[in-house]
Amino acid sequence: MQRVGIIGGGFIGTALAEALVENSSDKQKYQVCLSFRTSRQKLTNSSINQAFCNVSDGELNADEVLFNVDSLVICIPPGFKKGLGDSYSTKIKSLVEKGYSSGVKQIIFTSSIGIYPEGAEVDENTALDLSTEKARALYDAEQEVLTSRVKNKQVIRLAGLIGATRHPGRFKVKLTADNALEPVNMVTQKDVVAAIKLLLEQGARENNGDIYNVVAPHHPSKQSFYRYARQQLNDERINEPLVVPEVAPTMARNTTIGKRVSGLKICHKLGFEYQTDNLLRFVFS
Repeated sequence: MQRVGIIGGGFIGTALAEALVENSSDKQKYQVCLSFRTSRQKLTNSSINQAFCNVSDGELNADEVLFNVDSLVICIPPGFKKGLGDSYSTKIKSLVEKGYSSGVKQIIFTSSIGIYPEGAEVDENTALDLSTEKARALYDAEQEVLTSRVKNKQVIRLAGLIGATRHPGRFKVKLTADNALEPVNMVTQKDVVAAIKLLLEQGARENNGDIYNVVAPHHPSKQSFYRYARQQLNDERINEPLVVPEVAPTMARNTTIGKRVSGLKICHKLGFEYQTDNLLRFVFS
């Protein structure tokens, strides 16, 4: 039985924990421990163990059972909106060092495609611009994992997250002439969970630190995507007039405006298949 510790009981962490024990065969395959920071989570499956974990000012306060595992999945957000980006890498370092000293064989860290610079098509080989605070914070956190002494480690850079409780029709996105044609980079909660499960199945495979983008292969324009999403919810913003992008009449229809992130490496290398390959079909599902 593979013991899995999940740090961060949020949108991804909780869904992952429940997915790992959702049927009888998985219950026999995985023993799951999910961390909480304040109070225990109300989970749908009683097979999930829970443990306390909090990292503040580089000091780790956690139940030992959380690190007495084979695989450790770290999915805590950097907290840029709360001004916590500066301490992010320090938090990840504390968790990684504790994992290594506890004998953890595998660490999976959920990062963000926010690390990439604006541009056309980007993938895992794209050169990073570390002059921005956001990119630097994400990069430093990733490096704590990738340069650790744990023999099996992976970083997955996630696109914008959508799912049953995170409908894009409710997102506060202002469509303008500057961003209307920008491609959307999104991924469903189910696909992220499936990608992490695939990495867990790799077992104790040694590597030098793998990086994978997890992004749906469909990139509609922001205007078409959010109008469809809002239409599904009968959001009043659907009545707003269409934005007319300020583009030259001769611009080719396939010209890329904004960042378009490829999430195909994990497919080519590990055989991963996205369950949602058309975001508009997901919106209407």
